[in-house]
Amino acid sequence: MSSFSPQVVGAEVLRDTMVSISDITTLVPLAAAPAQFKIFYEHVPDWVEMPYFIIQHIAGGHEQSTPDAEAMDSYFKIVIQTTEMLTAVTAITALSQLNRLDPVMTSYETGNPDSNPIIRSYATIRETLPIYERYVVQNVPYFRGGGIYRIRLIKE
Repeated sequence: MSSFSPQVVGAEVLRDTMVSISDITTLVPLAAAPAQFKIFYEHVPDWVEMPYFIIQHIAGGHEQSTPDAEAMDSYFKIVIQTTEMLTAVTAITALSQLNRLDPVMTSYETGNPDSNPIIRSYATIRETLPIYERYVVQNVPYFRGGGIYRIRLIKE
């Protein structure tokens, strides 16, 4: 049984789940590519304008590894970065739809030609802490809205 990275798989599954929620995607469309959205894992390219979502691994990883099963239990911080207070508040409401939602497993349901393993969820996504932050850089206010989310997956 080959290993998998809980951070990478968890972030991809959360992104796929976020893209399935229209209230989220309407906040961050990518103008140059209509079917793509400004949702990034850890790093945002310099050319991307606000608002955009950032997914960041906070804690957790392999929960149980045996010869028969490999599971993960991880926490991710998901926030929108924006200069508009209303957009941050709207993002908190949109992201709250992730709570108690079954993860979307687009890349991992049946495996794929890129050798992705088959991975399933064994619990719904849970919001553990909502987040609202305001800070100022060179007299310009910035806002972050979102939350900390727990995701639990198992590799078959």
